Amino acid sequence: MNKFFALAAIAAVTVFSSCSNDDDDDTAVTKVLPNSFSARLLGAQTNAAGSFFSPTSGLVYSTGDSANYIANKVDVSFAQTGSPTVAKFISLASRRAEGLSRVTSINRITLFSASALTKANFDTIGNVAVKALAVGVGTVVPVATGRLYNFQNAEGKKGVIYVSNLDNGAGTNGSVTIDVKFEK
Repeated sequence: MNKFFALAAIAAVTVFSSCSNDDDDDTAVTKVLPNSFSARLLGAQTNAAGSFFSPTSGLVYSTGDSANYIANKVDVSFAQTGSPTVAKFISLASRRAEGLSRVTSINRITLFSASALTKANFDTIGNVAVKALAVGVGTVVPVATGRLYNFQNAEGKKGVIYVSNLDNGAGTNGSVTIDVKFEK
């Protein structure tokens, strides 16, 4: 019996001593990155560019593509509303309240809020940080160049939008160019 304990003690010392340098291992942990889409152009109501964005696929759709909204999870629409007009990201469910056509019978609710992130944060954000973003309860948010906006879609998945360019255009002919990070 004593031989068994002696062998067990030797084995334990060998195992633990072979792990002694684990804290010194500088192998990097791979950061999981969110889905990333750059330079997506969305147009307001009378602009030729599509007004609807799917953060799942990264594709932009026009009003005529409304049959694709459900399958492709369109969560963000862009429009200019009010007098004078203001550029906004609008949840599909809130388009009618903004004086716009619903374009589809689905009522996907997307929540938006201004983000506390900087552009540098946006450029390096990982998937875990995207999932942890704070999102408000608004379904409409006015947008401006150089600003960031957090959002959460109907399934609870989160993302952040960076407005790299905003062209207010005449009336409802403006456009916005966005970069998006969306959780995997």
